[in-house]
Amino acid sequence: MVLIFLFSMMGCSQAVVDNAAKPASAPLHESFTFTDAMQWHFSGIEGDVQANQQSVELLRSLLAQHPDDALTLAYFGSARLLQAREKPPLPELFGLSKEGLAALDRAVTLAPDSLEVRFLRGMACRHLPTFFSRAQQSRDDLAMVAQTLVKSADDSDAPLPLDLRLAAAALYHHGLNLEATGETEKAMMYWSLAQQLGPDTPGGKAAATHLKP
Repeated sequence: MVLIFLFSMMGCSQAVVDNAAKPASAPLHESFTFTDAMQWHFSGIEGDVQANQQSVELLRSLLAQHPDDALTLAYFGSARLLQAREKPPLPELFGLSKEGLAALDRAVTLAPDSLEVRFLRGMACRHLPTFFSRAQQSRDDLAMVAQTLVKSADDSDAPLPLDLRLAAAALYHHGLNLEATGETEKAMMYWSLAQQLGPDTPGGKAAATHLKP
């Protein structure tokens, strides 16, 4: 019965995404912006549970105004999956996962070429249990981002198409994926670029530890 329940929760429906656009029961003050929601989510990733909850509430209110905004959907989905990692009761855990995945998938459908959207889905799905069958999708998302960043780095006149912190993280984690499949030489190339682009970012610093002789 447990497996039946798990598989029933893995599907991502439009109704779940539509539900995300419903106003929060206690909307946040209008002075807060999407940037605030992003920063709260990043604080949540670093362990601040309350900040991530604030991010969810603000993103939900923003989606009520702009339900087809891919980036807002992606951050909302990532924030919901982060809540699922807090180990709530089983029904709530899978409800959060279902809602988060639906939002992330819709974001990618709306903006398949957005590096930030693909990065968010790739990283959020990277931490999912194997029965969600999202591991390959996560690897593909991060590969797409990392490969695009390499092409961009070859053009010295082009601006970096992704926030530096996120870019370094994408390169670092794609390198880990390559290392896991025995492609260490390729992994070193991505780690080198991560360290070069963002030496003071968490991703750049982590990559540097793999480059030491």
